[in-house]
Amino acid sequence: MMKLVVGTAAPNMTAKDVNGNSLALSTLWQAQPIVLSFLRHFG
Repeated sequence: MMKLVVGTAAPNMTAKDVNGNSLALSTLWQAQPIVLSFLRHFG
């Protein structure tokens, strides 16, 4: 696994939006910075 360092760009990956559509993170931050939040679902 690649070591991440604070302040460097996140590696490109694919995530799902709230509708279940796949999005490449590199397409999201082309226009502006983004915040990516991970939530753990219990239940």
